[in-house]
Amino acid sequence: MQFKKNAKIVMIDDNRDITEMIQMILSEEPGFKFEIFNKSEDFLNRLGEFSFENCDLIIIDIMMPVYDGFQVIEKLNANEKTKDIPKMVLTAYPSDENIKDSYESGVMHFITKPFNIVEFFFQVKTLLKVKMYEDFNRVIIKLLREKNKQLNSKKVTNDLTCGYYEKDIMAITNGIHSVFNSINTIKTSIEKGSDIKTIALMVHEAQVAASELDTYRVELDKINILLKSVCDISKF
Repeated sequence: MQFKKNAKIVMIDDNRDITEMIQMILSEEPGFKFEIFNKSEDFLNRLGEFSFENCDLIIIDIMMPVYDGFQVIEKLNANEKTKDIPKMVLTAYPSDENIKDSYESGVMHFITKPFNIVEFFFQVKTLLKVKMYEDFNRVIIKLLREKNKQLNSKKVTNDLTCGYYEKDIMAITNGIHSVFNSINTIKTSIEKGSDIKTIALMVHEAQVAASELDTYRVELDKINILLKSVCDISKF
């Protein structure tokens, strides 16, 4: 599985044992960097000054004193720098209300404590993979828009326009959404108590959709090479 190898992960959990265990688990990937907050108020007090540059994942505990996980998520969603960063929540109290509120707030994964270490590790990798492709998507769109402005200002007719690559960008976006939808469908089926064979089939389909993202990355690389051939993209 391809994912960002030098990912920056922020953890907010009042249980120091949990944050230390998660850091130990994820440290199997030597490039991961961590920012840990064992008090939600400390994190929120630093929210305005904290650097979220290159932050790839935020892991949040729901039940915390002073500010609970939902209050933290609300602040993150209201912040332009953090609203699009993938969020994962942890809780020892997986009530229907907590699950519903988590996904409605934009959380991508809901993890119940105690959790399976192997499953948790791969869930983190999946979110980092999605974040990587979202970052690629944003960069490419920015480059295409800038190039389109240059072409329009020079009145040059060129194949390298936003319209030329519209299908590629749409395919990438649809691929990412397909993975998200598959994950949500699986979670809903588990909650409804669907039979194991049905869930297993959905998991397989989700894995196939995720594997196709690697193909889209090749297309992004091709676009990037073409962009470099006609303009200086280092300044973007």
